Amino acid sequence: MNLNYFPGIDITENTFAQIITNITGQPFIGINLLIIASFPIAAALSYLTIRITGLRGPIAVSLAVAFSLIPYHWGRALGHTYLATLYSAIIGLALVLLIGSGKFEQLMAHRSPRRRALVLSVIAIMVVTVAWTGIYYAVFTLILGAAALLWRFAHRASGRALLIDAVPVAGVGLLSAIGFLPALLTLRADAPLASLGERTPYESVIFAGDLAIALLPLPQSSLLGFGRYNDAVLAAVADAPYGESSVITNHGTWITTAALLVFVAGIILRTRRKSDVAHGAPRLQGGARVTPGLIGYLIVVTLLFFVPWGLNFLFADLVTASIRGWNRLLPMLLLLFILGAATVLRSVPWTKRAVIAIPVAVAIIGIAGLDSALPFRGAYRTSATEAGEITAAARDYSTAVNAAIPEACGILQLPYMAYPEFGVQRGINDYDHFWTSLANPGKRWSYGAVKNTDAGVWSSQLPQVPNDNQIALLKQSGFCAIHLDTRGYVSEALPAIKDDLNGRFGAPLATGFDGRWELYGLGSGWAAPDAELSPEAYAFLHQPMITPDEFTALTRDSLLQSAWWWTTQREGMFTLTPTTPDVPVRGVSGKVRAPKCGPTPVTLTLEADGQRTSVTVAALPDADSPFELTLERPADAQAVLTVEALGAGCDAPGQGKRFAQVIDLSERMIIAADAPNANAAAMTPASVASVVFHTTMLQMPTSRSMTSDE
Repeated sequence: MNLNYFPGIDITENTFAQIITNITGQPFIGINLLIIASFPIAAALSYLTIRITGLRGPIAVSLAVAFSLIPYHWGRALGHTYLATLYSAIIGLALVLLIGSGKFEQLMAHRSPRRRALVLSVIAIMVVTVAWTGIYYAVFTLILGAAALLWRFAHRASGRALLIDAVPVAGVGLLSAIGFLPALLTLRADAPLASLGERTPYESVIFAGDLAIALLPLPQSSLLGFGRYNDAVLAAVADAPYGESSVITNHGTWITTAALLVFVAGIILRTRRKSDVAHGAPRLQGGARVTPGLIGYLIVVTLLFFVPWGLNFLFADLVTASIRGWNRLLPMLLLLFILGAATVLRSVPWTKRAVIAIPVAVAIIGIAGLDSALPFRGAYRTSATEAGEITAAARDYSTAVNAAIPEACGILQLPYMAYPEFGVQRGINDYDHFWTSLANPGKRWSYGAVKNTDAGVWSSQLPQVPNDNQIALLKQSGFCAIHLDTRGYVSEALPAIKDDLNGRFGAPLATGFDGRWELYGLGSGWAAPDAELSPEAYAFLHQPMITPDEFTALTRDSLLQSAWWWTTQREGMFTLTPTTPDVPVRGVSGKVRAPKCGPTPVTLTLEADGQRTSVTVAALPDADSPFELTLERPADAQAVLTVEALGAGCDAPGQGKRFAQVIDLSERMIIAADAPNANAAAMTPASVASVVFHTTMLQMPTSRSMTSDE
């Protein structure tokens, strides 16, 4: 797995989790501890941020605790774990307040060098944390930081002051870029063969925030008499189409909504008094303070990027569409509501009287616990139970696998699932294939190679079940077994798959997860994982990628040891892209069939590096017609195969025309004389000779008949 192909800057989270893993030897404890620790950390950081506004004491503590319990925190922890940690979002907003209020400039002007050094150290830690704890909160901090600088400029800050204030913002940007440097170098040195994830500006609209949902408290209140409210909100949201921004975890709370109302009421009263200075606001040295105006301004800026068709769309169109989840501004928006209330409450006398403030603070925490934490108890109980069951199953399965095959070797995981972002495959959730590898790191599991890269192409192009030739190549590559997750197949297709594996490899050597996992041994004779690869095995692991033209051919289909495409135009096209110059395209072979409506002549033409070769075969509807094309010289550039069916095509009910079925399309490859082995060592003289062989290039498994027109 090379995560640099799918870049992120989750450095602080990964570092913490890895340290805990190294100490405990358990891969799951680090992430779980991170989530648990994120709640008190978020509360403590929120309290320190609230203190910047001037509010202190029990009310500030209770508001900080209430914020740490927002539904977003609970919900994201069950999905986007690192987004749920929140600490970088809070620290980023604290930086913005220090800049916008002028407090940062004031602190840097302190007479004591030791004090200035301490301030710089703290600011440096804050900048590093924001920059290296996920791209989203780093970008949001940059946007709000730029807005804070604009605020300072509008309030006549000097050029020198603006330069000082810009340092933390520039630091976040620079360190974020440095965090991405390994990914940028990887993508430049060995670019993927196709896009790893398409992002369009319009996705910033789809994944924008929902202001109404953010303003409405979570409709799962346990307070007496709030059942009608819960039902009304849930019914209203249920009438809308599903969207990520309207899920239950994107709601606010009764505390955040009340905080917004307090803030708005405070602004109205302040306006009626026509006072230019916040009444009762603490006067800091140099006049630096967080005013309601600054908070209101930051809320407006946040909303402009939060709502659909806002500045987020312009950002996605003009800067990068990779930042699309603008609903993730929600925790910053809710914290701004609380900070706004803090700027109002800091001047209220009773907040400083313990006899009143403490009971109110207890009530705030109680309401937050009942309405923000308690509703997620069931979800966490279910998640912990399910995760505990599959973790225990993975550990038991690991023991059984290692008992059956003690040696270190490779294990092919079926069904194939791309990494990352493949989605659900029948009963297998995205990333579920990691359970077995995390519990058994002594084996080398196939899942996790990044899609559309040299490391991931070979596994993505296997058929539903590898054929005998591919099994031989897998064994030469150090693979000893096949792991079958039966949850990934429809019940009608599974018996045939298990019969195929049982017929060739015998009964499973190990089973697990209540029979849902099965391990089939490939027999003896597999190579050691660190052994020098044979030329055939090297070419198999670095085989070129076949890509059908989406406008002239359907997505590949597969049944057991075979696979096929249907062309949907008279000319269907397939691109063959070498993954390395060491394995150029030498030719192609395969079979064709005609649709059920009758035979048709099919001309196949292969073009590469100025070369062109073609052959015409008679395609029949009930028999395979083989073909083979060979280039005069190997091509290390893209090759294009054109499949031209001379007939009129046949109608497939509800699915348009079908012209030709291309079956078991394979590439004939040649190994260059200087091809490296798996250890990047020179090949032996005996392996320098040219080797020609066939490897079937296939993709996603289904259960449809190979001769179907559908």
